[in-house]
Amino acid sequence: MSPTITSALKMTAERIADSGVASRMTLSASSDGYAVTNMAGTITYGNRRASRFVPAEGVTLAELTEAARIASLADLTPEGRSIVDLAVADTGASGTGAPLPAGAEPVEFTAQTRMSGVDLPDGRELRKGAGSAVEAWTGVGLPAEVGAAGYEISMSGGTPLLVAERRAGATRVLGVVHLNDVVK
Repeated sequence: MSPTITSALKMTAERIADSGVASRMTLSASSDGYAVTNMAGTITYGNRRASRFVPAEGVTLAELTEAARIASLADLTPEGRSIVDLAVADTGASGTGAPLPAGAEPVEFTAQTRMSGVDLPDGRELRKGAGSAVEAWTGVGLPAEVGAAGYEISMSGGTPLLVAERRAGATRVLGVVHLNDVVK
């Protein structure tokens, strides 16, 4: 790799580290070129895998698991597939590749909404996404235990993905899906 490209990569890594997006990064040489890693040398695939469901108070684990599964059936991202896989492993329900319920309409993720989900024919709407996006969609504050679970997941290096539903005009947060980075 040319010195100019190497210098540009190093400057980019330093900008990313300085921006707070990544707290500490380094540029590492390999036979394939260069890789930007954290200071521990961890390289991830850039996607996350669901590792557990954390229900909100008054919501059963089965209820959260099923809502997250249905909301993820049309989500073809690695994260969405992993939510379905975890739900299947936990409950034995239909897995990846299973069709949405008849008449259901998938809601695609967008950078603007930071959520995805499904609108079911019975009028129920399920959404999963970033905490602030789900909070805005529900129009109610996050339950304290959901906020605490999201904080704990974030501090452990994971990503919290909130799941919520709207039924007959009433909305509620069902809980959190804990996503972990997939390490190479």
